[in-house]
Amino acid sequence: MSGGNTHDVCFADKLTENIYGCSVLADKGYDSDPYRQMLCSQNNKPVIPGRENRKTPISYDKKLYKERRKIELLFGRIKEQKRLVARFEKSDLHFLSVIAIAFIKNWLKLTLC
Repeated sequence: MSGGNTHDVCFADKLTENIYGCSVLADKGYDSDPYRQMLCSQNNKPVIPGRENRKTPISYDKKLYKERRKIELLFGRIKEQKRLVARFEKSDLHFLSVIAIAFIKNWLKLTLC
């Protein structure tokens, strides 16, 4: 859990430090050369579009990047829970528990229909 005023790429190394041999899909917020190098050193394939201000364009698998849409839709459905959006739970443990319950609720809804 990080503060809302902290940039995503600051914690990207910690999020993917135990990921090896995978394609890592991320948005432009995670576009940085050190992060790309770290992913490649772990035998990962970064599927991250380059930012607009890059001097040299970055090539990435656009077809695979479109799969990221499914992840975004999942988080959109999870954010329908008012408890998550308003962050009623102040402790990290309780908030993560509510997130887990929201994912379980979403999974049950998809499997039972």
